[in-house]
Amino acid sequence: MKVTIFGAGKVGKGIAKALRTANVEATVRSSRRGLPRRQIAADILLLTVRDPAIATWARRIATASAVSSTAVVFHTAGSRGPDELRALHGRVRGVGQFHPMLSFADSKRPPRMARAHVLLDGDAAALKAGRRLARALDMTARVWPHPDLAAYHAAGAMLANGGVALASAASGLLHQAGADPHETGKILGPLLRSVADNIERLGTPHALSGPVRRGDAAAVVAHFAALEPQVPEIKELYLAALRVQCVMARELGDADPDGLRKIDTFAAARQRDEPRRGNTKAAKNKG
Repeated sequence: MKVTIFGAGKVGKGIAKALRTANVEATVRSSRRGLPRRQIAADILLLTVRDPAIATWARRIATASAVSSTAVVFHTAGSRGPDELRALHGRVRGVGQFHPMLSFADSKRPPRMARAHVLLDGDAAALKAGRRLARALDMTARVWPHPDLAAYHAAGAMLANGGVALASAASGLLHQAGADPHETGKILGPLLRSVADNIERLGTPHALSGPVRRGDAAAVVAHFAALEPQVPEIKELYLAALRVQCVMARELGDADPDGLRKIDTFAAARQRDEPRRGNTKAAKNKG
């Protein structure tokens, strides 16, 4: 299998590195260089350009006959389906979507592909080639009928990007507790990995742990008191997470019912109060 990757950003470089590790021939070309003069002779062409540019590059590739008619062309966007490549229909063997459900944050340190999942969509040729590509990367291909891409992409963004936001808030609290701010990532990383392992093995709500699962209202109140020096947005984030945990804890049935009711009531009351407190504090600072 010969793969050409068009787009030399974090996703393109990350997939190329993983393919080469798997002994798959992979070539990366930056979109800034434009299309090559010679036709791309690859089994698979991956477009790893920014989402709004996918359809434009598909049209350019089609107009220039820049890829072999025997190739299968994929884009790697999560929020856009195979129709972004409609300009290539009939000009190549197949077109599709190949979106790894992974977080690509650094081109030099890509995520591990093994055991990850990829959303695959497209015509019959694309599905066949996409499954083959996923196997080469030791990933699981997921094919869903009529996927809701907005919900799918929101799920990934909520966990990947929201998880970083939570980690940032937790880092501030660890620094407040006495930790060196340069060490908080090293402390929180293994904790996040253990949560990820629990989610993968147990799913939700069973991966939930801690005071809300136990119904320990006193611990939750103490936690919130420790948040007082933090910015209002972090408090709101904590309270929103509490409400979601309460739903899961009720489903699990482990918590003391009275304690869980107190936690939910406390979180709801604070959610109402915090915006007013933030506005009052801002007004005082302005005055």
